[in-house]
Amino acid sequence: VLEPAIVMFDEPDSGLDPVGTALLCELVREVHEENGGCYLVISHDLNTARRISDFIAVLWNGKIVESGPKEELFDSENRFVHQFINADVSGPLSMD
Repeated sequence: VLEPAIVMFDEPDSGLDPVGTALLCELVREVHEENGGCYLVISHDLNTARRISDFIAVLWNGKIVESGPKEELFDSENRFVHQFINADVSGPLSMD
């Protein structure tokens, strides 16, 4: 219990202001560096994903659309991922 192999954070930045979110991201990275293991962070905040992640999986309707190293996902040519990451109104995602 004191040295978990996996630590999961579910929307840890929910309701925080931008500075609080940035500070929390730094704390998560520092604790991960000290303790190692796998840190799984669920977030809709792209700035949080950029700050914390090494590897990202984009999910939609319970399925992984694309996954890979952070740099690859933020440069993805997948229309769905590109639309989501860039908050573009045109693409396969809609309010339907």
